[in-house]
Amino acid sequence: MRYALAKAIKSLHLAGGHAMVSLKPYIRVDADDEIVRSVYQDGLWKDIFVKWPAVYGNSTDIVPDTLGPSSTLFGYDSSKRLVAFVDFFQPIAGEWWEAWLNQLRKQIPWDGFVLEDNEPAALTSKSETTVGLVCPKNSTLESPKYSPSAVDVWNSKEATNLLSDETICMVALHKIENATYRHYDVHNIYGHSQAVSTKNAIWKLTGKRGFLISDSSFAGTGTVAGAWFKTSLKESVPTAIRQSIISALEFNLFGMTAAGGSAEVFPVNASDCIKWQVFTTFHILAKSVVTSCSMDSNTASFAPVRKAIDTRFLLLPYLYTLFFHGLMEGEAIYRPLFFEYGTKLHNRNVLDIDDQFFWGSGVMFAPSLENNPTRSVYFPHDTFYQIDSGMKIVGDTRRKPVDMPENQMAVFLRAGYIIPTQPRLGAMSTSAARRNPFSLLIALHEHSDGSAVANGNLFWDDGESLDTVEKRDYMSWVIFNKWQEGNFSRSLLDYDVERNLIKNLTDNLTFGSLVVYGFDCSESPGITLRLDGRPLTMDRDNYSLHFEQEHKLLTIKLTVPFSQSFKLEIM
Repeated sequence: MRYALAKAIKSLHLAGGHAMVSLKPYIRVDADDEIVRSVYQDGLWKDIFVKWPAVYGNSTDIVPDTLGPSSTLFGYDSSKRLVAFVDFFQPIAGEWWEAWLNQLRKQIPWDGFVLEDNEPAALTSKSETTVGLVCPKNSTLESPKYSPSAVDVWNSKEATNLLSDETICMVALHKIENATYRHYDVHNIYGHSQAVSTKNAIWKLTGKRGFLISDSSFAGTGTVAGAWFKTSLKESVPTAIRQSIISALEFNLFGMTAAGGSAEVFPVNASDCIKWQVFTTFHILAKSVVTSCSMDSNTASFAPVRKAIDTRFLLLPYLYTLFFHGLMEGEAIYRPLFFEYGTKLHNRNVLDIDDQFFWGSGVMFAPSLENNPTRSVYFPHDTFYQIDSGMKIVGDTRRKPVDMPENQMAVFLRAGYIIPTQPRLGAMSTSAARRNPFSLLIALHEHSDGSAVANGNLFWDDGESLDTVEKRDYMSWVIFNKWQEGNFSRSLLDYDVERNLIKNLTDNLTFGSLVVYGFDCSESPGITLRLDGRPLTMDRDNYSLHFEQEHKLLTIKLTVPFSQSFKLEIM
């Protein structure tokens, strides 16, 4: 089995893909695999597992099978096999965990991990006839005078209503430095401790960033891992989308910029499934799991999903740049409208918008909610352009009807911003897409004097090396100005490469097109180009222009080196 999996991952690597392996916070004590048994025995010898208090050594309050060597606490996994939980708070446990992941890597060439059930989750016995961990019912830690209201909500009618339902016992012991703590004291940061240990191991074993997702998180987990939040179509599509947007916004407020909801669907009609798949494609972390939805990816009905994936690929350079700003300035990536538009200049309705969101400050999304040809979209007091048609929309703090192709995502560019993009062009991985020509989407913001301006920036590195920000590897800035001169318009695009310490990675990259939204011109203009200060002859064989008069959309197709500064004049 492992050989077949390793072979499949190697094929994935050749195609530019990456493999993430699911990890639990425990290890089986009676595993069939000899390597796993050996790793478990090594953990016992190093004393790195969660323990029972000594008082329960001969107690009838617990199931004898759950009392392991040296008072190790055994639980049950979902297949009802005995497992030992790793005490990640101990430094020696981190070393043991690293050795285990290194052993695993020799068999399965992983690139990252999804940490599952690290709340931690464990089967707990609901009655004398069910298999599961039994915790002391007479402990005040299990039944405190004031218990979280979530206990009653989460637990089923068959639950014991103890704090340890579906997790390990509150009396379990952990070691932190020279002190001993009860699980009651550290439950909320257990998953965080596993994430820190795992990320340190990834960095040390691979020398690369790797990728890590954690089921459980706490304040600070966002520095080492991303997070999935549970969301589904148990409710109606509009309700599920609104709840998922709120969850994504909350995670960004908590510092978890790399967060997203799984597109786990339930038996609903195909149209609802398509809406859900399209919507979750635009979570910062996008994951699609189709379980019971009657749709065929080869049919026309699946076209909105393919379009959503293409649009996500297109915007990845912009999204990558937002991560840089999130690191440097602590900015949220997935934002509510009130982050950008306060109630002082906009009516208070902006606080209630839960069916739209921003990526950064420059791109606004409005998902499809109903099976209608139009969608009511709230536009703040600002100017926006539809990303596909270029149609200009001037907001007045009210909702406006917008044409909404069935089940698609409406994407709007905010005036005043330049969005760096890379068309997918059939690429099946981000590694392949990173080699495609870049494009700039320039959304002009007009001033009352007739001038217009837009600006943006791009961060780019190799995508996997450590500490590239600290090494100041690469940053480029772009700014677009337009002004009136005499009886004609004159516009200047100034692309300034501030630094480039990775020329070997960027010399083969180019810009393939520029799209200017809101370009007011009576006829198709001409262009001149200066590359690193040197004028270049530009004739119609070197570039092409297309000006769409109705929506003032100018498209320039040309080939310009990505790694060199240039100035482009349009007149």
